[in-house]
Amino acid sequence: MMNSEQQNWIPYQMKDVVDVNDAKMSVRNYIEQKDLRCYLSLINNKRKINAAAEFGCGYGRMTQVLTEFASKVIGLEREQSFVNEAVTLIPNVTFIQVNDLSSKILSGDTFDVIITFTFLQHLIDEQAQKVIKEMIRCLKTHGHILICEETDETQIFGNIHDPLGQCTIARSVEKYCEYFNPLVLELTAPRRIEPDYPRENTGTYMIFRK
Repeated sequence: MMNSEQQNWIPYQMKDVVDVNDAKMSVRNYIEQKDLRCYLSLINNKRKINAAAEFGCGYGRMTQVLTEFASKVIGLEREQSFVNEAVTLIPNVTFIQVNDLSSKILSGDTFDVIITFTFLQHLIDEQAQKVIKEMIRCLKTHGHILICEETDETQIFGNIHDPLGQCTIARSVEKYCEYFNPLVLELTAPRRIEPDYPRENTGTYMIFRK
């Protein structure tokens, strides 16, 4: 149940999380899901993925790829409207609406893989660190966290101090290494999207191991 403060947050809508549509979005989905599948396969070859979760899963655009590897998949999302879409479209995933993704909703030491996809970049620094701490708590020993986030530090927009507002905060790979300490960074790779996008650096994939 929301408290009075949480009721004052500015909800994200589809236009706030996706900046293209139609043909461009179809191409982006194909490229990003293909790449995510590739990185999950690398992880799965090292350690069998039985349980997986996505923090800030939206309407499940990337969460559904996890079902190809794990028999148990959970998606956590703040926006109720996104969860409503997801539970209808992807019934084999457990989607949970969570007001605060840093709260202890899930059991610790549970997941082989946890992912975020352009989610942490929309949290102010304090929030991001709390959510990352919770992700680490939920991860099994020797498990992996795979994130794809903005890393071009010129990309900073919105109110970067208001936890109830909307913002984008790009952070360097080095900053994420600091936030995910003591996890070990095993791999980085550039995010790929549709080739005619006006900006070359659109983010970085990072795989951390506990």
